[in-house]
Amino acid sequence: MSSSSLVGLLQNTAILLALSLVYEFWWNQEAYRTLPARIFTGIMLGMTGVILMLTPWTYIPGIYFDTRSILLSVSGLFFGVIPTLIAMLITGIVRIIQGGGGMWMGLAVITLSGLTGIVWNKIRPGWKERKSFPELIILGYVVHLLMLLCTLLLPRDRIADTVRSIFIPLFTIYPLGTVLLGSLLVNQYRNWQNRLAAKRLEESERRFSDMLRNTNLYSAIIDASGKINFFNKAFLDATGYSESELTGMDAIDILVSPENRKDYKDRLTNLYSVSDGRFSFEADILTKSGSTIIVSWNYTVLKDESTGEIDGIACIGENITARKQAEREIILARQKAEENDKLKTVFLSNMSHEIRTPLNAILGFTSLMTEEKLNDEEKNNFRKIISGSSERLLNIINDIVDISKIEAGQLNINKTPGSLYHLVSEIVESIKISPLLRETKEIEIELHYPQDLVDLNIITDHKRIQQVLSNLLVNAVKFTEKGKIATGVEKISKNGKGQLKFFVRDSGQGIPEDKKELIFNRFTKLSSEKYQEGAGLGLSIARGIVEALEGEIWFDSVYGKGTVFYFTIPCIETDAVSPENRNEKAPEVNLKGKKIIIAEDDNNSFLYIKQLLNKSGAVIMHAENGKDLIDKLGDIPDTDIVLLDIAMPVMDGYEALEVIRKNWPHITVIAQTAYAFANERELCLSKGCDAYIAKPFNSSGLMETIHEALKKRLSKELSDQDIQI
Repeated sequence: MSSSSLVGLLQNTAILLALSLVYEFWWNQEAYRTLPARIFTGIMLGMTGVILMLTPWTYIPGIYFDTRSILLSVSGLFFGVIPTLIAMLITGIVRIIQGGGGMWMGLAVITLSGLTGIVWNKIRPGWKERKSFPELIILGYVVHLLMLLCTLLLPRDRIADTVRSIFIPLFTIYPLGTVLLGSLLVNQYRNWQNRLAAKRLEESERRFSDMLRNTNLYSAIIDASGKINFFNKAFLDATGYSESELTGMDAIDILVSPENRKDYKDRLTNLYSVSDGRFSFEADILTKSGSTIIVSWNYTVLKDESTGEIDGIACIGENITARKQAEREIILARQKAEENDKLKTVFLSNMSHEIRTPLNAILGFTSLMTEEKLNDEEKNNFRKIISGSSERLLNIINDIVDISKIEAGQLNINKTPGSLYHLVSEIVESIKISPLLRETKEIEIELHYPQDLVDLNIITDHKRIQQVLSNLLVNAVKFTEKGKIATGVEKISKNGKGQLKFFVRDSGQGIPEDKKELIFNRFTKLSSEKYQEGAGLGLSIARGIVEALEGEIWFDSVYGKGTVFYFTIPCIETDAVSPENRNEKAPEVNLKGKKIIIAEDDNNSFLYIKQLLNKSGAVIMHAENGKDLIDKLGDIPDTDIVLLDIAMPVMDGYEALEVIRKNWPHITVIAQTAYAFANERELCLSKGCDAYIAKPFNSSGLMETIHEALKKRLSKELSDQDIQI
């Protein structure tokens, strides 16, 4: 092989290096490598092959050698089928045009080189990801071994000389050229993959950063010294800080309350020692406004990949304040349900005892009253016992109704004007003459009432205040063996508003420390050798009433020395005085000749009401239900008064009332019911009743209610007449 031939071969190899530019174009088109792009690449490869063929080394005229075999084999390996076939076609056409004795060998080399590269790429698709150098060496020797075999297509007299001339470069320079070109393209391929990976990583980081900044989850990055380096908008919105206020600040100092800082520092220290560098816990975060939110944090330790040292902590958190609140409410609800179950058991046990005791007395002494041997004194004593037991039973039922109203939020508060002195003195006098105090000769009740409040009139629920005072005074009597019980009131100011402060002080046994937290609970009863009667509801009811009146109730007690209960209510002064405080007596009701229908399904209740009205001179009739009432009114349309029970069979009181108001609007209707909730009275009056009376009632209560109803009816009729005139 001459030096000129070697120079030509080296020139061919140098031209091949320009193929890297084509390969760069090829990979830049990777995202949209369409058929036109493939054809264009094939043309560029073919043109490169033509250039190689135009700078060959000539063995003898008509027999040329160049590096097209390297070009086409590497093309098939890197560029695929379409570009390689186009390059083979272009170089084949040029070789045919060149002609000469080596034409057939040249065409064979073009065909075998291109096909070898294509086939190699198909059967070894992942060769670039593995060790590429051995693959390229083997490919170079296989292709050029095939090229050596193609010399058989030369004229016979030239085969041997040609083989001797090309053998050494065929198995040295040609494989080396294949390896050099292939390695260059592999490096380009890997560089392109790295650039693509870097671009995708950058895009991924951008998306991740955008996600962290815009997500509803809280995200933050804290460096190794505890300073905040990164935070998203959700975190800023939740804490109330601005970006400048948080950047570079110590996370624990600014976001954790002082009492929790040591615990948080210990947690973060433990986080650094966790083997996988991950940790989760719930934390209270202090906002700028001073409020606290509960966040469930997931922490990941960030480390320098080269040194392994800790760079900081990445934090992802979720606001679970609402969930925690819901969990607490569920726990409280469960505890309350469990407490209610226990209270239900206690209630049934207490009520069984408290109700059976007076019932036993009522039934027992009622039975004894039928005996003929009793004298008048014994009968009177038995009547007093029956009456007292009935009062006690009624008080128990009233307490149960009141505590039910309080728990349902339906306690009826009826504020009216009245004398404060009358309110307090009346209840004190009633306690002084009560049988409970008469049994105890060594207790004195004192009223401490300021002189400057004697003429004070206030607007409040007088009956409810008396109920509270009565409960407190009765308890004081129960738990005081001897000594003084004092009660009184004073006017005070709190938060710039006037209040009345009541007190009840006794010198009794006091309240033990372990009972003080339970004293206002339902069914709580303190043991007393002197007195154990009661349902344990009095103080619970007292607290409910005071709170409904927008006041407070509390106590001071020293065990063994006595107790003082206090409660306050708003002091709303007025010049008006209610009729009962002016000691005005309602005029007697003249019912003589009045037609009264008692609509009552319970026969005993009917007989009781009839007995109360027997001496009134009224004509009394009975209706067993709403339908019976309507039928009787149809027969007696000039009926004057209907005493209407609300809960009746067949047709209830409300249905009957609707018919009455439509057909007999002149009739005075008085609702009577054992329902005890706050809205019952208002409901009856709103539906057209002239008055309302709650069971049980006595003669004076019934007559007063009838008087008020007739007065209201007369006033309405006079008003209607004025309008007609």
